[in-house]
Amino acid sequence: MARFLGLCALALWLGASTARFAASQTFTYTTIDAPGARNTTVLGVNDRSQIVGAFDNGPTDYHGFLQSGGQFTTIDVPGGTLTTPAGINNKGQIVGGYMLNDRLHGFLLDRGQFTTIDPPGAVNGSALSINDAGQIAGQYVDAAGVQRGFLLTHGRFVIIDVTGSAEGGLFGINRSGRVVGRYGDALGRLHGFRLEASGAGVALDVTPGTFTQPNAISERGEIVGEASGSRGFLLSFGRVALVNVTGSQSTLPIGINRRGQIVGRYVDGTPGNFREHGFIATPDGLTVDVSMNPSADGTRVPETAFIVDGDLAVWTMGTGQEILRNGVQAANGYGSRILYRLGEVYVLGDDNTWWRWTSGTWTSAGANEPGR
Repeated sequence: MARFLGLCALALWLGASTARFAASQTFTYTTIDAPGARNTTVLGVNDRSQIVGAFDNGPTDYHGFLQSGGQFTTIDVPGGTLTTPAGINNKGQIVGGYMLNDRLHGFLLDRGQFTTIDPPGAVNGSALSINDAGQIAGQYVDAAGVQRGFLLTHGRFVIIDVTGSAEGGLFGINRSGRVVGRYGDALGRLHGFRLEASGAGVALDVTPGTFTQPNAISERGEIVGEASGSRGFLLSFGRVALVNVTGSQSTLPIGINRRGQIVGRYVDGTPGNFREHGFIATPDGLTVDVSMNPSADGTRVPETAFIVDGDLAVWTMGTGQEILRNGVQAANGYGSRILYRLGEVYVLGDDNTWWRWTSGTWTSAGANEPGR
C-alpha cells in the first residue's frame, strides 16, 4: 500500500477557454486487437510506443495487457476480477484499476510488483495516468457518492476539486506536472480543464456549451479527448483536429505521447453486433522512428537491439530500461534511448537529460540531444 503522508484539498477557480474543430492534422490508423479478444481498448502509450489497455473474451472475462515491440503480455492483478491498465510512463511503470470484492481500486505496477492506490475515504477509484517523475493522477468516488480527482506525489495525496463543481476527475498528467480533467457545472454540464503545475487552471470546451472530456496531455502540451457527438479531438498548439477512424461508429482518443501518436478505441459493426477495437494513430509526415526497431544509423535502440562501441562493447537495453554493457548494468544506469555519436555512448536518462559514458561512469551531457 502507498504510505499516506498527508492529505490536502485544492479548490480551483477556472478561467474560460474554448476551441472549435478545424481539420489540420491527418493520421495513419493502425487497429490493435488483443489475440482472440472480442473487444479491445488501448488506454495509454509512452514515448517508446509501448501501449497498455484492456480486452475481454466474454461478459465476465476481462484482462489488461501490455504491448511492447509487437509482443502482447497479459496483466492481471492477483486476486482481482478485472484489471484495466490505463497509463504507462517511459520507465515502464503502469497504473490502472482493478476490481476486488465488487470494489474498484487503483494500482501501480512497477517491475513486476503491484501496489494498491486508494485515496483516503475512497469507495471506488482508479489511477489513470503516471508521468516520468512517478506522479499519479486519477479519479475516485467518496462515501457521499461524489466523484473527485486526486494527484499522488511521493506518497502524498492532493484532492482536486473545482470550485462549485458536483464532480471531478483527473485523467492525464505529463512530465512537467500539467494535468487535464473534467468537472460538472451547476447545470450538470460537463467541461474539461487543464491545471498547470503552478496551480492555475483553465476550462477547456472544444465546442462551447457542450460536453468536453480531455483524456491525456503530452509532454508538448497537446491534449486529446472526447467532445459531444462521439467526436474525438486533438488540441494542438491552439488548433483542434478531429480524430476519427474511417467507417467507425465512434472514435475515442485516450492517450498521446510526445511524438504525437494517439491511442484509444473505436466501435464498428451494426446494431446488436458492435465491436470495440483499439487503435494507434500516427501523424502523417512523422519522420522519427516509431517502429521499435533500431534506426538505420543506430541512434535509436529498443530493448531487443544493440549497438557496438569503439571498444567492441555491446550495449543493450534491459526489460526494465536498464542500460546494459556486455550484459551487465552500466553504473546503475537507466534510460529510454541509447545513442552512439562520434565515438561516444549517450543515454537519455530517467530525468529526461542526456548522460555520457566516460571512464566507467555517467557524466551529464545536458538537456539537448547530442549532435542536434
